[in-house]
Formats: sequence, structure tokens, C-alpha cells
Amino acid sequence: MSKEEKLNDDLIFTCPDCGKHRLECCEDGAYSSEVIGIDEEGDFDYGEIDASGIVVRFQCLECGFILTRKFEGCGEYDITNVEEVIKWIKENCEQPESYIGHRGTDDNADS
Repeated sequence: MSKEEKLNDDLIFTCPDCGKHRLECCEDGAYSSEVIGIDEEGDFDYGEIDASGIVVRFQCLECGFILTRKFEGCGEYDITNVEEVIKWIKENCEQPESYIGHRGTDDNADS
């Protein structure tokens, strides 16, 4: 599979603050790894891994914007798991027309 074909299968993170597409997984201590690919089934591809094992947040690698979720009655919290990242990206980041999800269909196609 070519890099272009792989990109069509991955969700694309777009930072709402700076518009860049680089997502970072930050772990406890001084550990972090760039997320370079995410598919809808929760498979994350990482760049160079510098990890300890306990995720404390996901943020934009360029400007530090932190992905958060709000729960009614509970306030806002930093996202720490892959399912929540996928949900956040689907709700907040427009995907290109060429995006093909795991079902093999263009999720951006008009019904």
C-alpha cells in the first residue's frame, strides 16, 4: 500500500487553534510520541516512541492545544484514550473528500 493510499484510510487531525495536522500523545513524566496515523478501529501509528505507558493527554504537537471532552454535570477533562480521540477527530476535524473509512465507503459522500 502506498503512502497516499494509507493516508486515505487514516483520520486526519486538524488543530482548531493553529490548523496544523500533528497530534502528540503525552504520557506521565517527560514522555511523548507523535501520532502519525489513526484508523477508525483505534489503530494508532506512532513516530519515534518515547513512552512510559500512562497517557495523560493528546495535544497538538505544534501549538499545544489539548483535546478535551465535556460531560454534562462533570465539567471538562483531557482525553486520554484512543476511542475518545477518534470520536473527537470525527466531531471536530473535517476529513478530505478522498477519506475512505474502515467500511470501504467515502464517509464524506452526500447521501
